[in-house]
Amino acid sequence: MKKTLLFLLLLFMGASAVLVSCKDDDDNDGGGSSSPVASASYVGGSPESSNARQVVGVGGYSFIYNDDDILSRISSSSTSSSVSYSITKDPYAVIEKGSSRYESTKISDFRFNSQGYIVSMRVAQLERDDDSYTDETVGQEEEVEVNTYNFSYNGAGQMTSVSVSYEETDLDEGEVAKGTASYSCSYEDGDLVALSSNATLTYKWEDVSYDEDGWHEETDEISEELTISSHYTQENTYMQNVQNLFDLPLFRIFGPLGWYGKGSKHLVKAYTEKTTYSESIDGETKTQTFKNSYTLSQAECDEDGFITYYTNIGTIEYK
Repeated sequence: MKKTLLFLLLLFMGASAVLVSCKDDDDNDGGGSSSPVASASYVGGSPESSNARQVVGVGGYSFIYNDDDILSRISSSSTSSSVSYSITKDPYAVIEKGSSRYESTKISDFRFNSQGYIVSMRVAQLERDDDSYTDETVGQEEEVEVNTYNFSYNGAGQMTSVSVSYEETDLDEGEVAKGTASYSCSYEDGDLVALSSNATLTYKWEDVSYDEDGWHEETDEISEELTISSHYTQENTYMQNVQNLFDLPLFRIFGPLGWYGKGSKHLVKAYTEKTTYSESIDGETKTQTFKNSYTLSQAECDEDGFITYYTNIGTIEYK
């Protein structure tokens, strides 16, 4: 259990964002649609616009839409791909299956605003311990941990804040493993300029080899500040979302599709990161601070300004 929680903390360290005024908030309520909004998958305008293009593939995966322009299937063009996706209806859910036969990720309980951006969702890690796995039972394994996400956006459609709650669900009696995290970011003239995050995880576990008492309690806190030091001069014409600084689930799929809102007007080129990590076990606290600098890739675009390739996402195809 402890390894799982520390891994989650590392995920939080890879994300986030300085508080933003809410006066420009877009349609952020959770009372919208439980299935995707057709217009979200179009880049460059509404589906009726002559300039708009629909995203039909990302990184070797093809997107198939139903008659209502709702994403209904994701297929791989490579027989050697170790990751596959399936989509269920009523309720709408996306399931990611990795190389392990017994583990998958199920994203469900979607709420989309009127622009087609996700305002809330539930992410469950699933495992199966026996040999009863079949293609038909993918997504029906036992839940071992659950993350619930809520998102807000500004008037330009850019993500401004994220809140996350986490809980392990397959614990022994008396054990506790849960946490919360919040992220926020700020923009200037459409460009992302700063990000910050805070996360707290608490857990209680039994380990008789640790000392005579056996039961132990731990609280881990982590805060992070990212300062954008430079942007690429080439404009992100359609504000496509291809840089996963929030470390969001299935970003490779949901980002290019437009489900996570708009990206920075100019893509981030470099940023500095300061992380403070505090670990308290049975009342004894240790604190560490880390500072790092990073450089991100530039996007490849066609002559009309549509992004056609980005590192960690791959080729983006349009109809």
